[in-house]
Amino acid sequence: MGAAISEFIASTNARCDKGVITSKYAHNLITNANSWRSLGAISMGKMVAFENLKCSEVNVLLIETYLIDQFEKVAWKTKKEKLNALKLVFDLAHRMGWVGSTNPAQLVKLEEVKYSGERAAENIKLKRFDLNEIRSLIIASQTFPKADGIAVRFAAETGLRFGEQAALRWHHLDFKAGVVKVRVSLRKNNYGV
Repeated sequence: MGAAISEFIASTNARCDKGVITSKYAHNLITNANSWRSLGAISMGKMVAFENLKCSEVNVLLIETYLIDQFEKVAWKTKKEKLNALKLVFDLAHRMGWVGSTNPAQLVKLEEVKYSGERAAENIKLKRFDLNEIRSLIIASQTFPKADGIAVRFAAETGLRFGEQAALRWHHLDFKAGVVKVRVSLRKNNYGV
């Protein structure tokens, strides 16, 4: 793997020199490819540096182990960039005949963790509003234009998040019991919804 990474770096520098790719992109590729060199993982019962493995010894499970164990505290986007560089290293290794027809890095599924769990959310240290601040907000909301004041007061008195408020329908409100039934929540995504 060390030789494959070295060949990839030489190839990337050559592409940069020819103007095929930018120097910033080349630098990022080289940095991410190099980050795999010294990673250690257990292979065949012993600790082995990634660069000392043969290309044919590397499989999907081993790459996933490296991603989980060695890049544990790295952001998802950074993991993705490191994996993409490794995919390109294996593409070059394939062209050189050092690996079979399957690129093991291409088969790795890297899922982004969107929900960290209730406990993690509760551990986030957010400034809590005290009761006097909430009262002040409710009083100030009376001076807000049109429905803005009503929305702010409703949020302050119920504690509902924006997405929960946006999803409310009339049948979710029980005026007699003074209850708001939160059934769904809206959230913005890449599709504008």
